[in-house]
Amino acid sequence: MENPNNREERRSVMHTAQEHIAQQTSARVAVTPVHLKGLTNICATFGKRKSSVRTWHEQGAPIAFDGCHYSAEYNQLQAWLVAYYNAGGR
Repeated sequence: MENPNNREERRSVMHTAQEHIAQQTSARVAVTPVHLKGLTNICATFGKRKSSVRTWHEQGAPIAFDGCHYSAEYNQLQAWLVAYYNAGGR
């Protein structure tokens, strides 16, 4: 049977290694902005109705509205949606 201290030591080393890898890789990630112009384009990209996208905007989603036209940056909106739905948004 394995010594519990050795098991904990291995977990600690593994955790430290994983943190190091995460720090190294996160610094190298580059995301190209994808601009979505118009409510119809945003709806088509995310497979949602216009009413859903308007609701997201009202609830603080990173969707710009100039009084006539909607626009958004895909990566920012996707990140917001993940957080929104993980928090129980509907």
